Amino acid sequence: MWRTSSFFASACVLASVMVIAGVPERAAQADDVKDVRDQIKQLEEEKAKLWARLAEVDAQLRKLNDKTGGPAKEPTRFREVHSWYLRGGGLTTSATVSLDGRRIFLSEYSAYAPKGGGIRAFDAATGKVLFKFEKCESFVFQFVFSRDGKRIVAGCRDKSLKMWDAETGKLLRSFDGHNAEVVSVDLSADDNYIVSCAGESSAEQKVREIHVWDAETGKLLRTIAPEKTVSRVAISPDKKRIVGSMDGYLEPRKIVLWELETGKKTHVLTDPDRRGVLGARYSRDGKRIIGLTDTLGQAVDASIIEWDAETGEHLRTLKGPKGWYLPFVISPDGKYIASGSRDESLLLWDAQTARVLAVGKLPKGEGPGSIAFSPDGAWLVEGNRSYNATIWAIIK
Repeated sequence: MWRTSSFFASACVLASVMVIAGVPERAAQADDVKDVRDQIKQLEEEKAKLWARLAEVDAQLRKLNDKTGGPAKEPTRFREVHSWYLRGGGLTTSATVSLDGRRIFLSEYSAYAPKGGGIRAFDAATGKVLFKFEKCESFVFQFVFSRDGKRIVAGCRDKSLKMWDAETGKLLRSFDGHNAEVVSVDLSADDNYIVSCAGESSAEQKVREIHVWDAETGKLLRTIAPEKTVSRVAISPDKKRIVGSMDGYLEPRKIVLWELETGKKTHVLTDPDRRGVLGARYSRDGKRIIGLTDTLGQAVDASIIEWDAETGEHLRTLKGPKGWYLPFVISPDGKYIASGSRDESLLLWDAQTARVLAVGKLPKGEGPGSIAFSPDGAWLVEGNRSYNATIWAIIK
């Protein structure tokens, strides 16, 4: 009995010694991990400070250049400021920047989870994820900011629209009533109306619908039934009309205008050269409608086409670079357009002349999926098709 007790006592002592001996090693490993994390945090803070300082220097240079008439013969160009990997592993489908320029919002689509997706808010200085929008369980096609910057409205694959608080990502309202995927949305200039379009063509059904909603109550005000699927909608700055990019199928794509109050079709806009037209946008002053010719991804000359927003009269066609493709966005001051290109580059061009001013080269297979200008037009963010996002400064 004594020998058995002694054996167990010895074993316990030995185990205690082994545990105590392992404590310093685990403690040292924990200290190493903490040191690395502290270094990462410190470097991220230094990077944010450098980026902020760089933005200040660029602003000072712009002011000095304004006084002197600009740098002598210095061409406009892009400078890559910051790039980060989208850890959600998604292709970006829509992008926007907060009114203060401090946050970037990106929606993503993952081929590994096609029913998933969502919108995330990123710190513009570091690329750090700030928060993900709650109850966003469906692929988001497009989203827009309210004019006061407090809300975001998105069109979703689950046939709904959703509205979130842009500061917190909290879901405020869900709008239900579409019978197909909601592919595009827009808010009126006073944030009172939402226009959305949905479409689905299959052997079972053909759904083509545009809805007008009361943004405050969520009430469906009216439905427009276009003769063909509409892939993008926008509300005129004066809130009188809806412009839509209509698919062509066996004929060229065209742009159609409807009255917001009645849903009556007022104008059909086409390219005088009988090419298809993509991506209708209103100019910042609301006097013109701007579109790009559909090159079908081929290396042929594309053009900017402008129409009078009131009469639908064709104003001019500007020949541009070859093989543009969506997305394309207009800068806040209306002077520039940024778009993708057939060779998967990022293009910045003069909206008045269609002359390419700057080219941002991207690795093969990483063409832009979404683009957004900062509120001051000094930089833009581009989310590409290889799960990366990049901020490009516009050096003028």
